[in-house]
Amino acid sequence: ATAAPYSLAWSNATTGSHTLTAKAFDNIGATMTSSAVTITVNAVTATLPTGALAEWTFDTATGTTAPDTSGNGKTLTLGAGTSILATGRAGKGLQTNGPNSPAGANTTGAVVNTASSFTVSGWIRFDQLPLCWNQQLASQDGVNVSGFYLGIVPPCNTQKVAFSFNMMGADADASANFRIVSTTSPVVGTWYHLVGVRDAVANTMSLYVN
Repeated sequence: ATAAPYSLAWSNATTGSHTLTAKAFDNIGATMTSSAVTITVNAVTATLPTGALAEWTFDTATGTTAPDTSGNGKTLTLGAGTSILATGRAGKGLQTNGPNSPAGANTTGAVVNTASSFTVSGWIRFDQLPLCWNQQLASQDGVNVSGFYLGIVPPCNTQKVAFSFNMMGADADASANFRIVSTTSPVVGTWYHLVGVRDAVANTMSLYVN
């Protein structure tokens, strides 16, 4: 720097402790070095959203839509075989009917970034257990496969029915499937609180039942 205020912009400084000095030169070559100053560069932390990214209580549902009570505008649209249940776990609920795979209820666009940490939770009750069909409390579609599933794996052949939290390694049919399966099985007519947690920093998945 050859003119006042003799400043220097330092970009891409590495995280940690640094010791800095300033050295002045006059026009005949004499120099003077300042006392050392120690600074610490902290890691940049991303600003994460706080509170719910979406929430549906169904108490204010009308027609074929259920508003997002978090205020983020992720309205659910009910599909075929899906209706509002007058008496859910607390207030109203969402009921799916029909053989095999009801359409459920869907948002327009994704709610969570599955590459980051996230938590999804809700209450679920079965009036009957689907035979050889997975049943999800919540999932989020990708282009080819869903990014996560939270629900049950069904009783099929010799497979025991259990709660599960699944994630795919990539948005591809042949991608690795990472699954946590509970040691407990759902009982018909009983409400269960399910929570799936993805910790992207620790690279872990957790499933909580009640």
